[in-house]
Amino acid sequence: MQSIVIFVPLTIALVVVGFLPIFGNSLSTLVYIATIGIWLLMMFQGFQNKWYKFPYAGEYAETQLKNMGSD
Repeated sequence: MQSIVIFVPLTIALVVVGFLPIFGNSLSTLVYIATIGIWLLMMFQGFQNKWYKFPYAGEYAETQLKNMGSD
């Protein structure tokens, strides 16, 4: 769930920034590099069996999962 909460907005940001005429290319590159960095961090933590929660996205994802289980 945390991955969805993080990567859906990043994907939307990549699409939106791609349409900017002047700084779109450079901003798109920065967002893409941030996306790869976050992905690598999450994969590294997962392969080491560590529980890693991002500050805002992790809390939101945890809340959503708790709400899904309370039906």
